[in-house]
Amino acid sequence: VVVAAGGDGTVNEVVNGLAGTAAALAVLPVGTVNVWAREIGLPLEPRAAAEAQLGVQPRNIDLGRADERYFLLMASLGFDATVTAGVRSDLKRRIGAFAYVWEAFRLALRYEGVAAQVVIDGRRFRGRYLMVVLGNSQLYGGVVKLTAHAIIDDGLLDVCLIRGRSLLGAPLRLLSIMTRRHREDSRISYYRARRLKISSKTPIDVQVDGDYIGSAPTVFEVAPAALLALIPNQAPPELFQR
Repeated sequence: VVVAAGGDGTVNEVVNGLAGTAAALAVLPVGTVNVWAREIGLPLEPRAAAEAQLGVQPRNIDLGRADERYFLLMASLGFDATVTAGVRSDLKRRIGAFAYVWEAFRLALRYEGVAAQVVIDGRRFRGRYLMVVLGNSQLYGGVVKLTAHAIIDDGLLDVCLIRGRSLLGAPLRLLSIMTRRHREDSRISYYRARRLKISSKTPIDVQVDGDYIGSAPTVFEVAPAALLALIPNQAPPELFQR
């Protein structure tokens, strides 16, 4: 067992070292948001988190992969990745997760979306996108279940395409997601996929598990059963098919 003590960025770094090995991941959540801990019902107090993982048998779960970089939670391209890239580390230390809210409001006034071609398991889509999200798990930012039907051991990624030219309509789309009416929104569409390829004439920012990694990789894939992880007994059963 390898213990990752930190936030989701630290967990991601450890995951990239453990993927495909016989070592299991345990987590002590001492980061800013701790999405993975919230996802699996792990207590946010480190001692309680450690106790919740004692004696638990490791489970095989999927990972996503952005080119050669693995992700545990989700990857996304577009607006939120650009927000992540713009957040100052000193501001994040001072006000925590609110640093992302501040940067989102600052960026919203000038973000125009990105024209791109997206190929999902051979199905081709063209349009202008505010965001493209690939979820291995359900929680987005620790608050919203953007990919609410994602299962972390089904060998698939849940894909959310959010179309648009500006963020003027984004609050309404977010509200529809939070009230579970997102499938009625014609600008938000959902798919399940083993592989997604994206191409654009302009660079698209990418983040994985809350960390900015640069401009868009061309290929995202699922890596089935690539990680052993300690999952507490109180984890939501809908996260798993096995």
